[in-house]
Amino acid sequence: GAAAVSTWQAYRLDRQAETNRQTLVRLIEDNGLKHFEEGDYYRALPWFVEALKRDQGHPDREQLHRRRIGLIQRHTPALVRAWQHPNAQASECLFNAQGSKLFLRFRQSGRLTVLDTVSGKHSTPIEEPGHLQAFRLSPDSAILAGAFDRGFVKLWNTDTFEVLHTLPHPQGVKALDFSSDGQRLLTGCADGTARLWSVSSGEEISVLGCEHPISCVAISPATNILAAALDDEVTLWEAESPANKRTVTAPVLRSIKTMAFDPTGKTLLVNGRLPYGIDVDSGNWVQISPDLSGGTFRGAALSPDAQSILAYGSYNEAELIPVKQKETAPGDYDIQARLAHRDHVNHGTFRWDGQLVFTASEDHAADSYCALTHLET
Repeated sequence: GAAAVSTWQAYRLDRQAETNRQTLVRLIEDNGLKHFEEGDYYRALPWFVEALKRDQGHPDREQLHRRRIGLIQRHTPALVRAWQHPNAQASECLFNAQGSKLFLRFRQSGRLTVLDTVSGKHSTPIEEPGHLQAFRLSPDSAILAGAFDRGFVKLWNTDTFEVLHTLPHPQGVKALDFSSDGQRLLTGCADGTARLWSVSSGEEISVLGCEHPISCVAISPATNILAAALDDEVTLWEAESPANKRTVTAPVLRSIKTMAFDPTGKTLLVNGRLPYGIDVDSGNWVQISPDLSGGTFRGAALSPDAQSILAYGSYNEAELIPVKQKETAPGDYDIQARLAHRDHVNHGTFRWDGQLVFTASEDHAADSYCALTHLET
């Protein structure tokens, strides 16, 4: 009798231990599933791995966890290389056309660093007096243009970093943009002028007058339209007839941060407090997005086919929005997808083919999403 009672008690203890183990595994699973459903795959992964460890010896449960882990691995990009600057935060970066170099501008120091993406080595090949305020690469990445606060723009050969030309300005330069063929460069000066330059000769082609310091400039890729922005105004010129200009005042943009033409040159995407588009022919403004999620809008990127916009800002998501849409009701806009993030989104862009979207957020994470399925990859 005593042996039977002892066996029964041991059985009950084993059953209770197994029940407790299963309850704990379910809690671990629930945490992983919560992060997974929010699109936070990296945070879901350790929970599923822990659940796999605790379910060892249970083949059906192990298979379930392994499938979840495999799904996350397929949807998350592999880390190619991590690099950290020893004493500064990069505020702007551009890959060259070959992907072999990454150019980084540091706002605090006003310096440019070049990272070799194969070796991981970095260098500071440019030493100039003054603060680098903006830089651009020519379409073939053969030439680097840098704008400085001391009233000059320099052009360098990106292989040797030999200075090709120095373009003088009366005051500091904050903005610049190459033409699609790389033959012309448009610069925006603090004296309220935009200047068009020949890249090959370094000669000034024309001076385009505005009334206030210029914050950004753009050259149409398919037409001869030049654009410069200041505060809440955009001025458009015909490159061949700079005297013919139009000034368009934004309804609510206040401070215009960035702008870019679509591939056809017929629409100019302008980023201010909200993303807007300008019909170049008519000069009419079109609001592309509502005040997203109640947060502060920080920027937007146009897809390569000019059909979608990626809008992002100080809210924990980015939004894919179709460019051509009609407002069905006041404030009612069609949104293709909301891409959840763990913190405010600082930057976003499309891959060259428009199939992937890349974002960077304040939690030090870089995420990628499929632009077609809207799933994190």
